[in-house]
Amino acid sequence: MVPIYVYVISETYGEFVKVGMAQDVRKRATSLQVGNPRPLTIRHSLECKNRKFARHIEMEAHRILADHRVYGEWFACTFDDAVAAVGTAAAAPVPPSSTSRSTTAM
Repeated sequence: MVPIYVYVISETYGEFVKVGMAQDVRKRATSLQVGNPRPLTIRHSLECKNRKFARHIEMEAHRILADHRVYGEWFACTFDDAVAAVGTAAAAPVPPSSTSRSTTAM
């Protein structure tokens, strides 16, 4: 089974962060960079065992950050706040067969 990740990508020198999910976070960051004039940095990725768990975390993190939503999956908050939202979402009740492994890069 191919793992899927919930990620936090931020503008390196900006104020916006994106919380999303992808099988290949580096590839996703590269595709996002094409449409963004500011450099982007992968700040965090959470490896999920299945898409259902990843989607649960993504949606819950979006709910937690809703007051900071700028557009779509982009938020005006610190990457620390976004990473904390993903962590809180991952700790929320999930299907018993779901598991995750977290990595943070700064």
